[in-house]
Amino acid sequence: MIIPTDINTPTDIRRLIIQLLHEILENKTEIPQAGAVSNLIGQFLRAWEMETTSDIEKRIAILEAHAKRGQL
Repeated sequence: MIIPTDINTPTDIRRLIIQLLHEILENKTEIPQAGAVSNLIGQFLRAWEMETTSDIEKRIAILEAHAKRGQL
């Protein structure tokens, strides 16, 4: 199994999960530190979600400010 060196997006996480599941199902083996990997993936996704939500909130605030000034 090849573990990606760059995990930057949920798509990268999805690929890693698919690789791990494939390894488990194909070889009928356990993945060492599976609990830790699962926890880290969850933390990454929560952080990404918070970052994305914050960006969306900033964009909405800008649009609302423009709308109040009649610039939309």
